[in-house]
Amino acid sequence: MSKTMTEEARRPKLAVPVVVTICAGILSLLISFEIRRFQLLFVTAGAVWILFLFYLYRRWWPGVPFVPGQRKMYKGVAVLVGFFLFAAAWYLMVYLDPLIK
Repeated sequence: MSKTMTEEARRPKLAVPVVVTICAGILSLLISFEIRRFQLLFVTAGAVWILFLFYLYRRWWPGVPFVPGQRKMYKGVAVLVGFFLFAAAWYLMVYLDPLIK
């Protein structure tokens, strides 16, 4: 990147947040199966959703060429992906621990 590029046009540096999110998701997944507290699967689903939001954030950054309606579409996709991730985590919890029903 050139030094003349404005701060807004630079892509955000997301390496550290991505690594922290991956570590938190994997750690909560391992702990949930180790102590058999499957409610922690929601933390794992949240970590996957946050990674997806980081991906979308990089896609709608101002340095990326503007496409009309793209941000609205991304917001809808983010909500749908979040819903399906948390619904899948719920069904997996119920499957693994039938006492939750």
